[in-house]
Formats: sequence, structure tokens, C-alpha cells
Amino acid sequence: MTERTKPMLDWSLSQLLAAAASLTLLMLFLIHFSAVRHNAVNLPQGDEWGLLETDNHPASLDLPWLYGQVNDHRTATTKLLVWGQYQIDGWNVHNQLVINFLIYMATLILLIILMKGLAFEVPVWVIMGFVAFQLSPIIWPDHMMAYAVAVHFWLLFFLIAAGGLFSTSQSWLSLGLATIAAIVSAYSFASGVLTSGALLIFFATFKMERFMKGQQRQERRRELIQMVSVIAVVGGSLVGWVVRYRHPGYLTHYAWPYQIEFWSVFLNLVSVSFGVDSLSRRLGFVCLLLVVIPVVWEAWKRRLSLTPRQWASFAMVAAILVDLAAVATGRAFLGVGWSKVGEYSEHGMPLMVLSAINWASLFRPHRFLKWAAVGALWIFCAVAFADNWNFGIYDWSGERRMADYRCVQKYYEGTGDGHCGTFGDHPRPEIFLEQAKRLNISFYAEMSNEIRVRQRDGLSK
Repeated sequence: MTERTKPMLDWSLSQLLAAAASLTLLMLFLIHFSAVRHNAVNLPQGDEWGLLETDNHPASLDLPWLYGQVNDHRTATTKLLVWGQYQIDGWNVHNQLVINFLIYMATLILLIILMKGLAFEVPVWVIMGFVAFQLSPIIWPDHMMAYAVAVHFWLLFFLIAAGGLFSTSQSWLSLGLATIAAIVSAYSFASGVLTSGALLIFFATFKMERFMKGQQRQERRRELIQMVSVIAVVGGSLVGWVVRYRHPGYLTHYAWPYQIEFWSVFLNLVSVSFGVDSLSRRLGFVCLLLVVIPVVWEAWKRRLSLTPRQWASFAMVAAILVDLAAVATGRAFLGVGWSKVGEYSEHGMPLMVLSAINWASLFRPHRFLKWAAVGALWIFCAVAFADNWNFGIYDWSGERRMADYRCVQKYYEGTGDGHCGTFGDHPRPEIFLEQAKRLNISFYAEMSNEIRVRQRDGLSK
């Protein structure tokens, strides 16, 4: 083998592995997309009914509605999506669940692109190998609830914000787009307030380092103006988010870091991000070490003299951990078992690929150690996710949703009282059902047509 042919073989192997990883992701996407599309039901669930609770919404659009609080969140992007859908298809929830999944897939594609930009030395097929775990059915609740698009929007705009704030160019355009994304992230889901706030703290430190190292007065002045501008705009929007915040009545108890219940929930939230669905503080601590060690080690080794890519990676890790800590604080009263509920897995799963690129960066000069660390991490995730590939869970969910659909349909037929599982324990479901009727929401139009057909067929017989 000559020196000229060896790089060609290396390139071909890399391309082959990238193609295999791409096909694997495509296969998982198609399986998952098919399961969601087949089992999605055109009927709101739980908190989604709140979109029909006031005034003429979602048929109309106004700022108070967009700003209004839903539980402990502000979900302006979700409301915009539902309003837009109402104009097109009368807010067909089945269609929204399909759209939601496509938004989630776009988020994963963005994650791959961003991680590749942060770690040039890591082949794209390695990044895809970790992102593939995020197509596991472990987060099936987020794909069967229309409301969960708020989580997808938060994560999508959080990634955009992180990539722009710590861009190598530090152009006004990239910072402007990142500023908008950070604000949109916050007004998509409460997690965005915490992650955008964490990004701001890291961004301020990053810009101060550049300011101190600036050689020219004009350069230092530009860094300072950019830092103040971004902090003022994003920080102002976060203050605006908090100003009229109402404490939800169901949040009866908070757990704090000095309490063991906080750590029980927090560590299990970290471990479920790596696919560990069994309750174990020890495994959670191991997963936390996998996340934190390369960050602390690299920061100490470089004495905080980090590259923009490292600032971005470390800021994202910190922001996600802050979000998981907030979830532990606010949801610990539900019990440690809630840490393994699928809807929380999505919050932390980017930690897998972030940890992979951080370990690779730490051991960059040592080829064997680098790939041993990344390989061991992937094997750990693969073992943890081994029992989380049951797509049959969507069939079970679809059957439950159809039972709720038939129950609601009986209300419109006049043979039911409307107290169906889809409303939880709400005492007056007729409020929502009559609003849906008045606005001719898609599911009501669909049910009414089915009722008319049955009545017509019954008369003809």
C-alpha cells in the first residue's frame, strides 16, 4: 500500500461509516414516524384543552393570549402553531402530532450540524451514533401529546442560541439571530428561561475574556458593546417573562439541593438522559461524572482560556444541567418515579453527544484514549437503551386515545356526559366541548360527520 492510496482508503471507510449511520438514522426515523402517524388521534389531550378555554382562541390571535401562562410555562410558539393550523385545517391534532415529530427531527439534524461544528476532529458518523439514541421510544409521551411541541421548540431555539452566541465570527448577524432564538426559546417553554439565563452568564464571561485579551481599543469596545447589547435584550425579555408569573397551585412543595429528595430526582433525571430507566442514585452519579469530568478537566487544564467551540459546548452542558436541576426542584413532590417519565428524557438527552465530543476534545492528543473514551461511552448508552426500543408502546397509546375519542363522540351524540379520560379530573369538560363545537374545531367536525353518516345509514336500513 502506497502513501497515496492509504488516505483514499481512510476517506472511503469514513464515508462508508457516515453512510451507514445516515441509513440507520433514516430507518429509525421512518419506523418512528410511521408509529406516530398511525397511532395519532385527532383529539386534544390534557393541557391541550386549555387552548380552547378563553375568548375566541385558537381562532383568533392576540398578545395577551400569546403571553398568557400555561401551568408554569409561557408557550407562545405553540399557540402560534395551533392558530396557524386552525386557519388551515381547523386544528387537526393528528396533523399536529405529525408536524411535531418533523420539528423534533429538524432539531436532531440541527444538533448533528452544531456538534460537528463544535468538534471538527470527531467524524459525523460518531455524532450520528449518539444522536440515534434520541430516536428511541423512551420519549414516546412527547410524540403523542400535541402540547409537547413546546419542548421541541425550546430545544430547537436553545441550540440555535448556543451556536450563535459563541460563534467564531462573533458577527452582529450571528449574535442577533442568537438573541432572537434565546428569547423565543424562553417563550416556548419554562426551560428556556433557565437555559437562556445560563447561556447569558457564560456569554458574559466569554466576552469579558475576549475584552481583556483585545489588542486594540476598537476591538475591545466592540466586545463590550456586543456583550451589553445581548445581555440587555435577552435579559430584559427574561425579566418580562417573570414579571407577571403566577405560582401554579399544584406546585405544593419544592426540593432544594440540601435535601436528599432533590438529589434522588436530579441524579435519576441525568441517568434517564443516558437511557437508564431504573431508579438508582449511583448510576445517576456515574452519568453526572461522565458529563462533568471532561468539562472541569479541560477548563482547569486551559485555565479557562477556552476556544469559542469549547465555550459553546460547556455552556450547553451547564444550561441543560441547570434545567434538570430546576425540574428536580419543582417536580420532586411527585415522587422520584417521575424522574423516569418519558417527557423529561428529551430535556437531557443532548448530554450524550455533548459528553462524547468533550471527552474526544480532552484526549485529542492521545488517539487511543480518545476513541477508547468515546467508544466506552457509546457502549454504555447502547446497553442502557437496550430495553427502550419497544415501538409497540405507540399502539397502546393509540388505543387509549381512540377510547377517549369515542367517549367524547358520545357527548356530541347526546349519550355521554363528556367526563372522559382526556380531560383528567376537570370538573366541567363541557366548557371545552362546547367551545370546540362553536369554533367547529377539526375533531368536532370529524365526529359530527361520522355521527351523521351512522344516523343516515341507520335510517336507510
